[in-house]
Amino acid sequence: MKRNEKILAGVLGLFLVGYLMRGPIVAMTTGPIDELQSTLDGRLERSGTLSNRKATIGAASLRVNDARSQSLPADVSYAERLYPQWLQDLATISGWEEVRTELRPVQARRDEQFRPVRVELRGLATLAELDLFLRRFRRTDLLHRINSSKVASPSEVGDAPLDVLIEAEALSLPTAAQREEIFPFARLTADLSADDEAAEVTVPAGLSGAFPEEPGFTVRAGTEFLTVADVQPLGEEAGEEGAAVRWTLRRGAEGTQPADLSAGTFLQLWPHAPPAENAPAFSETGPFRKPRSYAPELKLDGSPRLVRGESFSLTASTVDYDPRGGEPTLSATGLPEGATFDPATGKLSWDPPADLPAGEYEVEIAAAVPRPDKRVTGSVLLTLVDRNTPPTVSSVEPKTVNAGDVLLFETEANDAEDGDEVDFSLVDPPEGAFIDSFFGLVRWEVPADLAPGEMTLTVRATDQGSPPLSGETRVRVTVTEDLRPYVKFVGRVTRNGEPVATLFNQAENQITRLEPGDDFALAGIEGRIVEIGRDSLEYRRNGRRYRLPLGASLADAVDRGAIDPPPASAEPAADPATDPAAGPAADPAAETEGESDDAVAESGGPAPAEPSEDASPDGVGDAETVADDESD
Repeated sequence: MKRNEKILAGVLGLFLVGYLMRGPIVAMTTGPIDELQSTLDGRLERSGTLSNRKATIGAASLRVNDARSQSLPADVSYAERLYPQWLQDLATISGWEEVRTELRPVQARRDEQFRPVRVELRGLATLAELDLFLRRFRRTDLLHRINSSKVASPSEVGDAPLDVLIEAEALSLPTAAQREEIFPFARLTADLSADDEAAEVTVPAGLSGAFPEEPGFTVRAGTEFLTVADVQPLGEEAGEEGAAVRWTLRRGAEGTQPADLSAGTFLQLWPHAPPAENAPAFSETGPFRKPRSYAPELKLDGSPRLVRGESFSLTASTVDYDPRGGEPTLSATGLPEGATFDPATGKLSWDPPADLPAGEYEVEIAAAVPRPDKRVTGSVLLTLVDRNTPPTVSSVEPKTVNAGDVLLFETEANDAEDGDEVDFSLVDPPEGAFIDSFFGLVRWEVPADLAPGEMTLTVRATDQGSPPLSGETRVRVTVTEDLRPYVKFVGRVTRNGEPVATLFNQAENQITRLEPGDDFALAGIEGRIVEIGRDSLEYRRNGRRYRLPLGASLADAVDRGAIDPPPASAEPAADPATDPAAGPAADPAAETEGESDDAVAESGGPAPAEPSEDASPDGVGDAETVADDESD
C-alpha cells in the first residue's frame, strides 16, 4: 500500500470513529452546561412563585384591612346596638315615617372569624323615599347587605306610602378596631340656624385623626347632611396627626334641607362612594312600573281654519315619549306669510296680510324626541277664508189655506260665500209643518180643528260658513174655515162653443162660472181648470190633477186624491152645433136654463137663481162669480 493511501485510510477511520462516538462526546462537553441551566430555571420559577404569593398575600392583606375599616365595632354588643340605630337614622333622613327596627337572631359560627348582625327594618315610605334609602345604603362604605325586602302598596292609584319591610345584615370582625360608634363623630361648637349657608367647627385634638385629612367628605347632623369644604390645622401641633383642625361646613348636602342645629349636636362621618353616573332611579324602573315602549307622535290642538280678521292659534305638542330623556324640540317649515311658530311652546300664530289670497296653506311640523331617539313629523293644512255673511232669504207672498187642508210653497235663499248651498229650517213650526232642508219646500198639514185666523211661518236658511250664519223670512198665512164641503159643481153649459162649469158656494150663496184654462180660488183652494166634461171637471193644483164629479164638493175631490195622468175615458163635451150625435141645435137661452136645471137636479141640492146672460161678461179665461141677490 502506498504512502498516500495509508494517510487517506487513517483519516477516514478517524472520521468514522468520531461519527460513532459523537453522542458520548457531546454529553461529556454540554452536560454540565445543561445542568447549570436547569438549576437556574428552577430557581427563577421558584422566585416567580414566591413573588406571586407575596402579591397575593399583599392584596389579601389590603382586603383584610379594608374589611376591618368597613366592619362594625369588634365588640358584638356595641355592633348589635349601633347598627339598628344607624339604619333607623338613615331611613328617617330619607323621609320614612313610623320607622322601627328589630334585631333578628343569628346562628353562632364555629370559627368565629366574623359575627353577622341581622336587623329587620320596617316603615312607611313613598317609592322615591325607598329609592333614596337604597341608594344611600348601597353607597355607604360598610360591610353590609340587604338579605330580603318586601314592599306592599295599599293602593293602585297615586303615590301612596308603601309598607316596607327590609332585612339588612352587617358584619363585625373580631380584628376590627374597637370603637363606641359605627363611624367617628365630632360636635358642633355653636348653634346653627337653618338660614346659615356655611359654618365653622373646631375639632379638638385627638378626634380629628379619625376623619379624612382632605376636605370634601360628608358628615351627618340630625336629618341633614353637610359637606366639609375646608380643613385648616390649628395650634402649634398643626400638621401632626391628631392635631386640632377647623372645618368649614357647607349646608344641605345630598339634597337635604338645612335645619336649626344646637351646639353639641353630633357630626357623624358618612363614608360613602360617589353616586353612579346615569343610573336610573328605582322609582323609574320598578317594582310597580311596568316596562313599556314609546311611540312618539304629534298632537295638534286648535282649528286650522282662520276667518280673515279673527284671531288664530294652533298648538303642537308631542305625546307618548319618555320624559326621562328630556323634552322634544319642535320646529315648523312652510309657514305662510304672516305666520310665526314658537318652538318652546309649540304655538302657531297667524295674522295674514290683507292681500294674502284665501285658500289652503300646508305647514310641516317636526319634533326631535331625545328618548326614544326619533324624529316625528306631521303636516297641517291651514285654511284662510273670507269673513262670512248671512244668506238672504227671498220673501214669500201671503198664503191662504183651509183648516184641514195642506199648504205647499217653496222658498229660495242665496249666500255670498256658499251660493245656494244652505240648510233650510222652520223656526218654532206649528203642528204638522215641515220643510225640506235642501230644497226649501214647505208643507203644512193644517189640523182640521185649528181655529181660523192669521199665523206666521218663519223660514230660516243657514250657510256653511265658520261660524254658520242664518237669514230668515216670515210668511203670513191666513187659515180660513173649511168651506170646501159647501162649494159644489152644480152644472155645465155651453157658451160660444165652449163648455162652462158652474160652482155654487152654499155657505156664501155665490155662483162661479169657469171655462177651461181659467184660474180660480175658492174655499182656500187655488187651481186651474183643465177640462170640463158632461159629468165631471178636472183641475190642476200644486202640480197635481184632480177630478170633481157633477154634484160633488171640492172636499170630495181632495178626499179622492189626485189623478195622474188623467183617465182615458175623459172626453171633451159635445157641441150640438157641430156634433150630429148631440141632436138638433137648441136655443142657447133655453139650453142654459135646461142644463142648469138638470145639473141642479143631479146634485140633489136646491137650484140657485140664475143671473141673466146679459149680466155676465163674455169671453174665455176669467172666472165669473156672481152673488145670488144679483140674479134675475
